[in-house]
Amino acid sequence: MRVHNVHARDLAAPPETVAALLDGLGGAHDRLWPSAERWPTSQLALERPLAVGASGGHDPRVRYTVETYEPGRRVVFRFAPGVGLVGTHGFEVEALDAGRSRLTHTLACRVEPKLRALWPVVRRQHDALIEDSLDQAELAVTGRIAQPARWPLVVRAANRFELSLARSKGELPPGGDSQAARARTDHLARLSAVAVPSTLAGLAALHAAWALGWRWPGGDETST
Repeated sequence: MRVHNVHARDLAAPPETVAALLDGLGGAHDRLWPSAERWPTSQLALERPLAVGASGGHDPRVRYTVETYEPGRRVVFRFAPGVGLVGTHGFEVEALDAGRSRLTHTLACRVEPKLRALWPVVRRQHDALIEDSLDQAELAVTGRIAQPARWPLVVRAANRFELSLARSKGELPPGGDSQAARARTDHLARLSAVAVPSTLAGLAALHAAWALGWRWPGGDETST
């Protein structure tokens, strides 16, 4: 199954301002990737500064390597073998005029058979994550978000499920386990139990498989 997924945002800022966000991606002061408060288990990290060949990912199971990097203009990541996505994703900055820019994220890949059953959930999480990233960019360069992205229920349920598992395994980043966050998690867990049981069941099955040593989302790059 081929996927060509594009998200773009026109920003009221000159291209050099937006370029600075791109160049900080994956660094200690990254202002482009969504905040840890909203995505505590999906933070992008690279093993060295942004450059061709740098490896990392935004989840222990979603790994990639920088394939192309044009400072201030474009970065492309290629998914690592075994992820279940064969292809690339990345950001590009385009100048519209002296005071306006377009920031675009493109996912261009083939979804392997082993991931297809969960692709509808994965796609919605991806879409929400990237829209949050564009919100983050808009806030950073303009000081406001005209129309903040809203998460569908299935994304909230899936993220809270991941959050609960990360907490139970002691993997939650510092500051991510506040009383308010815990209350939201408990509320959405009750709601999710009725609204999206199949989603949570699928995620639970995946995590059980991971615990037994199954390499997500399959045994190796060629397995289906």
